[in-house]
Amino acid sequence: MVLLTPDVTSYTLEVPSQDDNTFRSVILYIVDKDKEVKLDNIYIRDDSINFVEPVEQEPSLDFIMKTYGLASRFYGEADTYLTFGGGFYNDNNNLQPFIFSEPGKITFDAALVRHKEGEPDNLANENNSPVDVYFKFEKNPYPDTEPSYYTNSVEISSYDLTSFSIDIPTQGTKIFTSFLLNLSKNGIPIKLSNLKVFHDNNQAPL
Repeated sequence: MVLLTPDVTSYTLEVPSQDDNTFRSVILYIVDKDKEVKLDNIYIRDDSINFVEPVEQEPSLDFIMKTYGLASRFYGEADTYLTFGGGFYNDNNNLQPFIFSEPGKITFDAALVRHKEGEPDNLANENNSPVDVYFKFEKNPYPDTEPSYYTNSVEISSYDLTSFSIDIPTQGTKIFTSFLLNLSKNGIPIKLSNLKVFHDNNQAPL
């Protein structure tokens, strides 16, 4: 038995040898009634498996983003994006698949672009309009895309490079091999860099 505290804490309970006894059921008891507790990351080490310590998720790096659709393009620099429809997809197959048996996240830095490409005296965003950015994970590239998952969007509203993070809830046993970047506003470029996806370390077979 352990006494829980308001702060998230890691606990270890030692189980003495049970000789030849075999158990097919495990039950969790909470002594105090009518009290809520949050409990996750339960691991049981026994003789039936080769136990592997859980590891922290590592980010996927080195995305190679390319355009899809007829009117998306890079705006002068490789990390500056502009679309009139369509979007951008990852072309680095070494980063696949994306698996979220545990919650993950996407992090990146982004900003609005102040001047038009090659025209330092002309504004690229005359009305200072914000641009929403969101991502999509697909089973495979089009047309075999389902199951898929759209992330929440974040609003890019500053010309100063700002860090963003989008949480991804667990997706169970789904395996994604396609990763898309989409912009909500046509004709307004943004700068986006340092893109990372945090997902399961253990790569499932395709």
